[in-house]
Amino acid sequence: KPAAAGAKERPSSIKFNACVAPLNKEGVDEETGAGFFRIEPLSFCDHAADNACADAAALGALTEDFEQLAPCVVCGDAEESIVCAKCLAVHCGRHVKGHGVKHAEEAGHCIGVGLRDLSFWCHQCDWYLNNYTIDALKPLYNRLHLCKFKELPAGD
Repeated sequence: KPAAAGAKERPSSIKFNACVAPLNKEGVDEETGAGFFRIEPLSFCDHAADNACADAAALGALTEDFEQLAPCVVCGDAEESIVCAKCLAVHCGRHVKGHGVKHAEEAGHCIGVGLRDLSFWCHQCDWYLNNYTIDALKPLYNRLHLCKFKELPAGD
């Protein structure tokens, strides 16, 4: 049933715990004091268990030389590199040539990790994922963090 004119549509259940923090009337996030929207990643994803690499040998093979992870395997661009969480192939992001999105569609590997900020994205949920609350993502996050910063994340 379509929503009445002017009515806000309720978010889909998959995005229910995702939230964009509104700005106050001065355009500032009251919790952080920042002048932007805060994105809350999903704390659960049905796709994570089947789409995150759990192979210790494959994760261990990720080199400590983080720069070697960067270029897209299709076009060689390293501006916005995305690692497939399932097969660990590196592709460029949607704002470059979109090879990461194409890989997700063709291979069915729906979770990618941005190498710039180590953020996880699920193409099926169409939202960011919280790698601290989704256990299946932790081994890959820890290894990428070690590669990028030469240390494990705090608390691990």
